[in-house]
Amino acid sequence: MTTTEREPYLRASGLDQATIDYFLGMPAWMYVPWTLGVWGALGQVIDPPPLPANMAMMRYMPWVIALIAAFLAWYAWTMAKKGVLR
Repeated sequence: MTTTEREPYLRASGLDQATIDYFLGMPAWMYVPWTLGVWGALGQVIDPPPLPANMAMMRYMPWVIALIAAFLAWYAWTMAKKGVLR
């Protein structure tokens, strides 16, 4: 959002002028390491390296985290619908 919406997005986020100037003053080449980091991490999630035999159960951990996140999203949605959350 910082890249596409620029200053209006940063102002709506409640940032002060010094912080906005900092973000908008970033050189364009800084997107290269950021992009590599994001897509590299995504690649590790999609096709992770093999685990040692004593850690074989850990290959299910991303699914456990995704299920917990889905449950919490459903729970928050349900409580908001009942009026418990605003």
